[in-house]
Amino acid sequence: MIAGDLGPAELSSQQKEFITAATSLGALIFSVFSGALADHIGRKWVIAIADAVFITGAIVQALAKSLWVMVAGYA
Repeated sequence: MIAGDLGPAELSSQQKEFITAATSLGALIFSVFSGALADHIGRKWVIAIADAVFITGAIVQALAKSLWVMVAGYA
């Protein structure tokens, strides 16, 4: 489904794996900061920020026309 939307050529297995791995990489990077941020501004605000980041990522993914924009949306 995605393969034809991100360019003229079909995505390779490696490119698909890269898009999927971006989710884990983003979670790893942001989880390092979320605990300290929750202690500083409160858990409710961290959840609100995470919701905003999730919604923004979903919009970026929906509008993506290239592989790198899709990866940025997943991260």
